[in-house]
Amino acid sequence: MIKRILIVFLLSVCSSAFAKPSLDEVMTKANQGDAEYQFYLAEKYRSGDEVEKSLDKTIEWHKKAVKNGNNNSDYLLGIIYLTSDLKHRDLAKSITHLKAANAKSPQIANQWLKWFTIFDLKAKEDLILSKADYEKAAEKADQQALFSLGVMSYLSIEGTQDIDKSIKYFSQMDATSSPKVDRALGYMYLEKASEIMFNDPDRAQWQTKAKNAFIKASNKGDTLSQTAVAELYLRDESGESVSMAKSFDKGIEWLEKAANNGSVIAQLRLGMLYFNGDQISADKQKAKYWLEKAALQGDPNAQQAMGVIYFLGQGVPIDYTQAAKWYEKAAIQGGDNSMVALGRMYKAGLGVSHDLNKANFLFNKACDMGNREGCMLVGRNRVGQAY
Repeated sequence: MIKRILIVFLLSVCSSAFAKPSLDEVMTKANQGDAEYQFYLAEKYRSGDEVEKSLDKTIEWHKKAVKNGNNNSDYLLGIIYLTSDLKHRDLAKSITHLKAANAKSPQIANQWLKWFTIFDLKAKEDLILSKADYEKAAEKADQQALFSLGVMSYLSIEGTQDIDKSIKYFSQMDATSSPKVDRALGYMYLEKASEIMFNDPDRAQWQTKAKNAFIKASNKGDTLSQTAVAELYLRDESGESVSMAKSFDKGIEWLEKAANNGSVIAQLRLGMLYFNGDQISADKQKAKYWLEKAALQGDPNAQQAMGVIYFLGQGVPIDYTQAAKWYEKAAIQGGDNSMVALGRMYKAGLGVSHDLNKANFLFNKACDMGNREGCMLVGRNRVGQAY
């Protein structure tokens, strides 16, 4: 999955931006400060296309592109600092660049950031040795080495992706170890299931293995795994022979367990299910209860939902001041839809003072992030030009 995401990204960026310019043209425009050509030159150095392959040069030119506003370079630097050899690996820089990419283009780096959470990766603590050093330590059943090799095998660090190897390394670890090991195994089993057609019995077997691994981690208090079990039931992919209705009910039970244990992901999911009435009776009071809990923990999607709740008066009296407050919290974290909503409130003077300058600032900022409505409100297209 990780490899496919990166390939699709590179193909879409490179094919849409250029019609194969000459190397001289690329060099000239890159040296003149053109961010798109700096990105393109960086990728030439990474692949060895018409130039000698060099990761140092790749990083150098991506950094220049970032300074000149190229968000795709932010994204790729995040991946490079995570997946490269020990000399270039830097988890702190990886997280910084991935989050910066997400702030400019919502969700572009979600898949990579997700794995930082799933594997519980920490800068200056994890992946601090070379693959060869971890392999030597793993021969002596070193737990950190085994876990690191499992992570490296999945994330294509110092090699190609090998999910089977990841499963092998994680499975060799002590059964009484941290819940993150069972959690990691659960996600690896889900990756195996995703490679199989929906009607293939092997898919259900991998989903069952995933569910059992997540339950094992859940019993150790892992809320991420509790949420993962819930999602398997909600999608009716638990591997069990139960009806859709029963599967959904079990999913809600697991979500509530995780939400009560403080999982922001579960609180948001539960709140949205109750808000939309998706396969469950809509309950605006329960929706507000769970969404507010997630919003108070800083989740921007929940904060935006709270803005909607107060703006429309869903389960509460209409309160434009509260709506603006929550939209602003989400906007500060990069929520482009919240920027547009808050901008509209400034434009109309609802819950905030009438301020066209602030409104247009928010619309333009949302447009810069690719928000179509924000662009329309200020007469721009999505690349920042006037219509």
